[in-house]
Amino acid sequence: MNRLMSMFLLAIAGLIFATPAGAVTAVSEQTYVINSGQYAGHLIWVDRIERSNDGREIVHIAVDGKFEVNVPGHGKFYLTVIGHSPVDREAFENSDLSLSNTEWNSSASVAEGYETWKDDEGGVWTLTVSDVIAATILAIENGL
Repeated sequence: MNRLMSMFLLAIAGLIFATPAGAVTAVSEQTYVINSGQYAGHLIWVDRIERSNDGREIVHIAVDGKFEVNVPGHGKFYLTVIGHSPVDREAFENSDLSLSNTEWNSSASVAEGYETWKDDEGGVWTLTVSDVIAATILAIENGL
């Protein structure tokens, strides 16, 4: 009986640890919060979710918060929002986010960035949301 119980407990532990911590399901027109890391507490707005021609699900987001950016020759300034960012659904859902009851009150609109992205046949981030933020800031700082 002890061996059977041990096997059962190991199987349950395997199921628990196989589920990514903080994994959430992306839902359109919802606000999420980043749970950990450098950008903990920043709000994420999911504007829409769509399927690409290759079958990938794309989560279109904006990020609200205060982001320090240091551009050589121009100094330090703060962004208050990162507009439209298309993120792969799997990357979004593995970004250590949780659903927030905070209403999205940023003036950021995803619509203009979405239309530009669509017209230019833009790419999709396959990074976590925190890594998308970091990459966006790095690109701005490097004049890209």
